[in-house]
Amino acid sequence: MASTSPLCLVTPRDRDLLAALERCPLTVRQLLTLSSTFAYPFTTERRVQERLHRLTAAGRVHRWHYATAGQGSLSYFTLSGLGYRLLHPDREAPVSRGLFSAVGVARQAHTQSLAQVLVHFFVAAHQSATTVTEFHRENALRLTCEGESLYPDATFELSPRDGVRFRFFVELDNASETVAGLADLDSLGRKLAFYERYQDTLTERFRVLVITTAGPRRVENILQAAKTAARNPQRSLAYAATLRDFLAASEPLSAACFHNHRTEAVAMLSTAFKPIGILGRDTERQCLASDHLVIPMCQK
Repeated sequence: MASTSPLCLVTPRDRDLLAALERCPLTVRQLLTLSSTFAYPFTTERRVQERLHRLTAAGRVHRWHYATAGQGSLSYFTLSGLGYRLLHPDREAPVSRGLFSAVGVARQAHTQSLAQVLVHFFVAAHQSATTVTEFHRENALRLTCEGESLYPDATFELSPRDGVRFRFFVELDNASETVAGLADLDSLGRKLAFYERYQDTLTERFRVLVITTAGPRRVENILQAAKTAARNPQRSLAYAATLRDFLAASEPLSAACFHNHRTEAVAMLSTAFKPIGILGRDTERQCLASDHLVIPMCQK
């Protein structure tokens, strides 16, 4: 006889919670905030803790602790192999760094900040009725160009209305690497130069969102690196902002909380953007040179 224990039941809210943990590790407070996007939101941290306790006991999620100075530590949760199979019964569990395991100490500050960005972003998308598709978590998508590879910290597409898509790559900067050095594989300057070359191989447009935990001076350095890397000065490929400014924006998709390499204040989604259908070759060239983000593929 099948067990009817509450530990064995999978509710719609459980599925939303597991799907959230598939994107990135999350704390109780982050899950409470993000649950506003669930079909059945949580009302208190205690409710979140109780459900996570049951899911952990059932082997559907893992509980870990961030390393902190002094007494106490902040718990965070990741998906387990069983939790993944509940979400995707027809798929093999992927071999992906960080999906089911604890976050290494050296990466914990980066992971916490990236989780803040993603929670704020998904809540904003939900509030504005913007559909999020094609999401790839950190290190899950490999981009290749001219023999080099790059793994974005996150990738997704936004559809604010039918037939319109905006593609974004996210780079979370913890100010732990150099900005301008091209010799350093992890430098932002090298990553931005890669994205410039990668964009030249595509007919679809995208934006790179660089969000730094440092201050405005770091943003200036990032934008200078973006200006140096730009192959087409009229094309704004990278948008930069401080984490503080991004989180302070109540509507981060439409608020001009980012800056481009010309130091212009810009928003992720432009209200002036008009959908483009099937284009001719001359219009395609204009599309690729334009500063507007146009993701519907330019057809020859």
